[in-house]
Amino acid sequence: MKALLRKRRFKEAVDHIYSTPQGKIFFEQFFKDCNVTNPKFSSDPNVTQSNEGKRHLGMSYLNILCKSKYDMDELIKQTQKAMTNNE
Repeated sequence: MKALLRKRRFKEAVDHIYSTPQGKIFFEQFFKDCNVTNPKFSSDPNVTQSNEGKRHLGMSYLNILCKSKYDMDELIKQTQKAMTNNE
């Protein structure tokens, strides 16, 4: 029961952070840095494994936000837009 409560509180905290303008800026950069919308592969399997680990972390947070009240397609579009504007 404590684990479920802790998990719910964590999801609420992530949701609250994203609901702020600063949170949106943070998560746009975080998703970009994790290559959520642009997987990176390398001829070196260790580099690919590291990149996929980052991507997995970013996708886990994206999944938390989408289980809240945000639309995954909209979050991905915002992230791609931020990536385009920052390049």
